[in-house]
Amino acid sequence: MAMTDLDKKVELIVNQLFERFNMATQIALDENKKFEQAQEIFEETLAVLDYYGCNENTADQFINFSKEEL
Repeated sequence: MAMTDLDKKVELIVNQLFERFNMATQIALDENKKFEQAQEIFEETLAVLDYYGCNENTADQFINFSKEEL
């Protein structure tokens, strides 16, 4: 099945969100950067998921990020 233009746009957005979560995790783990920077990026990304009703994904990402803090 070929990807439609909509599929490509959705894939691009999902990849951007995934990159934001990865960036937040990397900053959180970097001892040379403030954790607040990571938390801000993470919360902005969660806000996008929450706005579009992706509550299950929001909860999963919150749990994953919380594990990184430990």
